[in-house]
Amino acid sequence: MRLSVIAVGVSILLIVPAAAEDAPSSLVCRSNAKAWRDWSFIGGRWEGAGTSPFAVATVARPVEGFPLRDKVFSGLDTMNPVIRFITPPQKNVPEDASEFKGTVILRNPNEMFVSWTNDTNKVWLAVIDPRKKKATLAHLFEGATSVGGELETLDCR
Repeated sequence: MRLSVIAVGVSILLIVPAAAEDAPSSLVCRSNAKAWRDWSFIGGRWEGAGTSPFAVATVARPVEGFPLRDKVFSGLDTMNPVIRFITPPQKNVPEDASEFKGTVILRNPNEMFVSWTNDTNKVWLAVIDPRKKKATLAHLFEGATSVGGELETLDCR
């Protein structure tokens, strides 16, 4: 019994310093892949890419017209972080930037969930792990020609 108590105590000491490590208040993230699918109002069907149910763009295999956008998350230590989208120069895609105010909807020692909208027809939800410097991003939308969604993965520094 005494050995078990000591083992638990040592385990807690090993875990606590990692959890107590300060998380960064901002991250610069590079998109490495995204997949999307939408319902075409005109075509009356779900569309991906050709016969694939989802269109997929990666750094190694970009898709023209669907750029991978870098993200900057700042104020991660607040309840309303700022999210910046940066479209780096790419073939047939203009350089662009936009900024949104997010809302933290869940925070724990390992990750945080942040949501934001464009106040018109789009909503985003990001899961950010500031210590491992990884993020995933879901984007849902309804436009003039379709309704759909994207899932994106990002590596951060």
